[in-house]
Amino acid sequence: MSQERKRRRIGLEMKLNILLIVSIILISAGLVLITYRVYCRKVDSIYLEQVERTASATAEQGSLP
Repeated sequence: MSQERKRRRIGLEMKLNILLIVSIILISAGLVLITYRVYCRKVDSIYLEQVERTASATAEQGSLP
């Protein structure tokens, strides 16, 4: 018989490598998302404090004769 086509199986080592790479990508994406949300909240709070200070200063100046 001539050469038969053998189905090439993915070995256990390759499966573990793929699983490891996919896990690393998912964990990295999750960490990036969490970091982005924390950063946005921090920036929002900084700008809110600045607006409150500006509004307070404007109100004080308007109340003086």
